[in-house]
Amino acid sequence: MKYLFPLIILSLLFSSCAHVYFTEPQPDGGARIYEIPEELFGEWMDDNGGLEIDVTGIMDISLNRNTDGNIIDTSYRKTELSDTMRLYKTKNLYVFNYRDGSDYWELVVIQKMKNGDIKFYQTANPEIFVKDKRLRLEEAKYIIDGEEQVVNDLKSDNTDESGFKFAVFSGQMKVKTLRKILKEEYLMVALLNDGTIYIPQESND
Repeated sequence: MKYLFPLIILSLLFSSCAHVYFTEPQPDGGARIYEIPEELFGEWMDDNGGLEIDVTGIMDISLNRNTDGNIIDTSYRKTELSDTMRLYKTKNLYVFNYRDGSDYWELVVIQKMKNGDIKFYQTANPEIFVKDKRLRLEEAKYIIDGEEQVVNDLKSDNTDESGFKFAVFSGQMKVKTLRKILKEEYLMVALLNDGTIYIPQESND
């Protein structure tokens, strides 16, 4: 089993060819948190492993089984908040801002539900962000007829001959822009209140 938390946080880097980047952490008015908050604490497991979240960070647990299905080894990997993995809170949302070897940030929105579920959302749809007047599109890249094109606006005529690769935004987005990401189509994983893990089929592929 892949470690679950890096899979969540870095899914755009590994499982998607499209990215939305930001020149600074988001959102406008968000307060940076230096420790994981208690309401996100817990342990979630499935047959392959799981996650344990406490004040020190997020522990990935990977269960290695033999051909008979018996556990022969358990591996652990800890992810802690850092200068390149930042957590912000705004209203009732948490936002992980992360970067991996670049100056640009990507984000994951976390929502704690009233029933105790914790949901992680992420999108590479730039149309959500281009409508926020507090953000400015710096550049976007498309592959058109097999060639890269860097432009200063989003192309609305995406066809089979063109493919969106990335967009870079500057500025600080509004909270209501974050809320537009809270849709089932952008759900990456849900840590359920019964201690189990739900991953949409697309995220398993």
